[in-house]
Amino acid sequence: ITTSIKFSKSNNQRVEKIIDVSSTDVKLNWNYFCVSNDEIEESKKIVDEFHAFLQKNIVDSIYLHAVDLEEGDGVFWWDNTVLHGRNSFEAYKTNDRFLWKSGIKLK
Repeated sequence: ITTSIKFSKSNNQRVEKIIDVSSTDVKLNWNYFCVSNDEIEESKKIVDEFHAFLQKNIVDSIYLHAVDLEEGDGVFWWDNTVLHGRNSFEAYKTNDRFLWKSGIKLK
């Protein structure tokens, strides 16, 4: 999907392709719920079609790998190289869902 899509969350906005292929790598940028409300209709159609494709072909398929985490567990991944998500849940306390975003510089 080579069309640039406008994503927004809080006061931050960015315009990126959902799948960006270069000569050296592939970058993924996907959050269905962060597509900007003022995106043009043509782009919204692309977004809806890609979302429907994922729901039909990836969710609940052999291509989805669920990872059950216990308290204290952690997972590291390169954000733009892994298509990832989470199941919904209800948080009852402030720290029921805690994401500690950090970076690791590899030399």
